[in-house]
Order: sequence, then C-alpha cells, then structure tokens
Amino acid sequence: MKGEIRSQGNFELFTTPEGKEILNLDNQAYYEINKANGIIQSTQPDPDKHSSKSTGKFYFAEYPDESRIFLEDGNLFQEIIFPERLPTKRDEPKKRATWSNRALTENDLMRILKTE
Repeated sequence: MKGEIRSQGNFELFTTPEGKEILNLDNQAYYEINKANGIIQSTQPDPDKHSSKSTGKFYFAEYPDESRIFLEDGNLFQEIIFPERLPTKRDEPKKRATWSNRALTENDLMRILKTE
C-alpha cells in the first residue's frame, strides 16, 4: 500500500482562549482536534490563538483506503491516520483520527511513502 504525497508545507498546533486545540496547515486549512476522543473536524479560518504548542513541517499523504498527516516534532515526524479520510470542507462532519506511536525521521518517512 503506497502513499502519495498530496501536499506539504508548514503547520502550527495551538490552543484557543476556550481551550480548543487547532491544527493550522499553511494558513489555508484549520482543524479542531480532540486527541482524547480521536476526533478531527474542519473549523473556521483563522480562529483566535491563545498559545502555540508546536510548529514545523507537515506532509499530507493519501493511501488507497485512508489519509495520513505527518507532523514534524523536533527531528522526528508524528503520524496521524484518518481511516475515513481527512475532512476537507467546513460543513463536513467530524471524522475519526488515530495518533500513531510511530516516530519517523524525514528520510524514513520518504522511504515509507515510496514503498508502503
């Protein structure tokens, strides 16, 4: 099962004044994430930022049966798996997400995307 990189760029993970966790992909797509419930949903553009948790590069890949985002965390990348695909429209319902325990170097990530 080979993944195909659909987009890449920079991300910011931040919290809002209400305590919501927001994933900002290149200032073009915003997602409210609830890691405890395993839910992600599109949200309004440019929500109010309270504090930044992390920033870095991201890769978004499509697989035949799912989507994945790889977020840079120091020298490694964390994988988030979307079995029902990533929600792409603001009115799209909440979708399930699984945060993988797998940490990958950028070289390993590129190798996996070419061979998996």
